[in-house]
Amino acid sequence: MFLSQLKRLDIPRAKDLSSSQLFQLMLAYGLISLPLIRLFPMWLTGVVLLTLTLKAVSIAFRLTISKWIALAILIGAIGLVVVNFNQFGKEYAGLALLFVFASLKLLEAKESRDAFLLMLIYCLLIMGALMANKHFFNFIYLVICLLFVVLMQWRIDTPQSARMSWGKQSGALFKLLIISLPFVVGLFYLFPRFQPLWAQPSRPTANTGLSDEMTPNSLTQLVQDGGLAFRVQFDGDAPPANQQYWRGPVLTQFDGKTWRRSRFTNQPPPTLQVNPDSQIRYTMVHDGETNRWLVPLDLPGEIPSGAEMNRQFEMLASRDLVQPKQFPMMSYARYSLTDINAREREFLTQIPQNIYPKTLALARELRQASATSMDFVNATWQYFRDNEFYYDLEPPPGNDDMDRFLFTNRVGYCEHYASVFAFMMRSQGIPTRVVTGYQGSEYNPIAKEYEVRQLHAHAWTEVYIDGQGWIRIDPTAAVAPDRISRADIANSVRNSDALSFGDRWQNQSETVKRLGQSLRALNSFWQNWVINYDEDKQNSLWQKLGLEKIKYVVWLFFILVMLPLVGGVLFWLSRLRQQRLKDPVQKMLQPFMQRLAKHGIIKSPSDSLMALVLAHEAELGDCYSAALAVAYSHQQLRYEMNMGTKSVEKASLARLQQHVDDFIQMKMAK
Repeated sequence: MFLSQLKRLDIPRAKDLSSSQLFQLMLAYGLISLPLIRLFPMWLTGVVLLTLTLKAVSIAFRLTISKWIALAILIGAIGLVVVNFNQFGKEYAGLALLFVFASLKLLEAKESRDAFLLMLIYCLLIMGALMANKHFFNFIYLVICLLFVVLMQWRIDTPQSARMSWGKQSGALFKLLIISLPFVVGLFYLFPRFQPLWAQPSRPTANTGLSDEMTPNSLTQLVQDGGLAFRVQFDGDAPPANQQYWRGPVLTQFDGKTWRRSRFTNQPPPTLQVNPDSQIRYTMVHDGETNRWLVPLDLPGEIPSGAEMNRQFEMLASRDLVQPKQFPMMSYARYSLTDINAREREFLTQIPQNIYPKTLALARELRQASATSMDFVNATWQYFRDNEFYYDLEPPPGNDDMDRFLFTNRVGYCEHYASVFAFMMRSQGIPTRVVTGYQGSEYNPIAKEYEVRQLHAHAWTEVYIDGQGWIRIDPTAAVAPDRISRADIANSVRNSDALSFGDRWQNQSETVKRLGQSLRALNSFWQNWVINYDEDKQNSLWQKLGLEKIKYVVWLFFILVMLPLVGGVLFWLSRLRQQRLKDPVQKMLQPFMQRLAKHGIIKSPSDSLMALVLAHEAELGDCYSAALAVAYSHQQLRYEMNMGTKSVEKASLARLQQHVDDFIQMKMAK
């Protein structure tokens, strides 16, 4: 017999999150935050760490965080984001707020619905992190984060009785991923490509790269960065290393310490006389993190679509390079540029007065011993060659003083030699400008392309000689010839320890070098065939597959057959669910199941109702008998329905309804 009097049942609610689940939510937030932290200032990271610390303390000591504390943090964070709006940019300000909102939602999280909302916010943060950094390895990391978030939410939604181990549940999720992968890849590559409806956001912080000015040690810091600047694919043979001068900012204004770009930058490029046989065609691939500088091979002969070029032959993209992009380029290795006007001639010979007397005296001495301006240029270059000058990434202090550099230290990097050479030329009336960019490249045999890295950052000079025009003069070649002829930076500098750890390691180990090339080749494939996959590349893929003529048939097949098929399956599943809801027995049991679910007892599709009740005997306590009555009546009714005994079935339905009503009327503790 069943008990008529029941005690209040104290069962944990389904919406309550355990301490371990809360820590899992914190772990997921921490993992997602790693690629986002570098986008935001340190104070924002401090706000997030504060909220996470408060949450950890509240979990460990079972404390309740006052809503006023959360409100104060929220108002303060929003105020700081608004005040520092320009530092974020309009696109990343929203991502910064979402970053803070996630931490505050985590601070107040108690129930399963909070976990669901956090999962949605986490997915948005993952999308934001991917938009900010589209590198392959960042994508893989974020996919792992996404799978962890989905797995965590799955486990939270699964009742304890039906929950599998982490390993089994991860395996099930991985199987679903493998099954869906072919469909995702097929749709990505074969579905028609369309232009995006909105622009990519610009990055909130400046990236390491070429600058509009050059000071002592500025290029040294760039070289020590060790990152990738851009990649190049030559249509034919690549030019030798000593001809690979990649032209960046041209600096014409000097104040005694710093070289800067000047007023001639907005004028159109002059006429260029070229040798057609020296034409070089190639494709530059920028990874989207190098601002607007395109840095073509010296000297560019045409302007690609989406770019612009000025009188100094500086080439910039029409807009910031916020995503990887390819530029078809054409340059000339042999050319003649004789265009110069009176204003330029005057401006390009200006130097500050009353500075560096020893350097000026040396320049006068060399000029007096030279018959022509070109002889003076050669004599100055030879001076660096014949005397004991050294090429080093870590020169002694004081190199910003040219006198001390020339006559005492005699140790410097390319910017030191280019700067003092240009100063000496100008002091004797020869128009001179400093060109910054890159020199040389590194061939990646796996990707079959050339990589220009920040390691190749370089500075050289251009002098104007009457009757000859502009001539490139690289004083670094006099001091470290291997640096130019073979682009061998590691063996050219006197102290290779100043290079980045990765560059030193690759230089010392062929295995590490090959591994680095393999990883960069993988990222190159990702950039070319995923990030840069557009309509043109899709057409090229159709051609390679020999299916160009039937691609529209494939699209029509997808639209007319696959979409209706998928829609039909979804409709069938919906109808099946509705039929289950129309089942009188299921309808009768619905209040009973809802009451159990409210108290943490949720039926798995694979369990029978009897198995569910038997599995929770200890949790149901005094209510166990009443629940068992419902389960027994349900089991008996299903048996009678299968046997087709209508008369008995009607009585069993009434009995089941009575047991359900009895159970519902019981007052159960929340």
